[in-house]
Amino acid sequence: MSPKSYNKDLKKDPRRGDDRNLVIVDQDFGQPDLEDRMWLFWIRNKVAIMGGGLLIVIGILGYIGWHAVGDFKLSSMQAEYQNIGEGVEAKLLFASKYEGHPLAGIAALDAADNLFKEKKYDESANAYAQARKSLAANDNFQAAYAGRAILGVAFSKLNASDKEGAIVAFKELAKSASVMEAYPTAERAQAMYNLALIAVEKKDYTEARKWLDAMDRDIDPLNPWQDQKRRLMGFEPELAKAVALETIPATPVPNQPSTPAPVTPDAEPVS
Repeated sequence: MSPKSYNKDLKKDPRRGDDRNLVIVDQDFGQPDLEDRMWLFWIRNKVAIMGGGLLIVIGILGYIGWHAVGDFKLSSMQAEYQNIGEGVEAKLLFASKYEGHPLAGIAALDAADNLFKEKKYDESANAYAQARKSLAANDNFQAAYAGRAILGVAFSKLNASDKEGAIVAFKELAKSASVMEAYPTAERAQAMYNLALIAVEKKDYTEARKWLDAMDRDIDPLNPWQDQKRRLMGFEPELAKAVALETIPATPVPNQPSTPAPVTPDAEPVS
């Protein structure tokens, strides 16, 4: 049998495996060094490596771009705030446009203060409520303004002869003893004191005593409204006889500095 015929028969024999892809390597290539292994790894995985690297670059550029856009928007908002002037309508428009940002809350608070000074109590109550939406209660800095906005709603409603609405607002602040809320103690004490005053007007001395006791128990016996409390107790002997039948869960909030405003019929919220 000729060599050509023999090779032809081998190729047609189905019992033999296909060894056409086998490569015989010499002894030196049998144990490749680190450089060779790296080269083989690159050849086999270069598409995946290049794709992963591209994704990382895109992610970094996206992160930088996102922060750049955020910084630009913040700068634009601050510049817009500085240029809105003192007009109430412009400030309220700004507050609506950027609702949810603390600067929007400050703008609405300024507008509300102006409306309150003009004795437009219904409008000021709405503006204070708008300010409250953009101010967080769990941030020490924002909570002071948020508490002032709630007091603003209460005093506006009180001066607009909406006593029940004022009570709701005062209670929102007075009962805010959650650890997630950081309203200043002076603002909470002020709300409790005013709830006691309203109760005294109704001759509901038990209700009034409840709030006066809460000022000591739930906040701080040395809170800034203790002098007003003692005067009220002196003017209303019935308060000394009354026993609070209902109590408020005591969860003190850490002391925060605040400057309380005197309580008068036209009292303004704390500045």
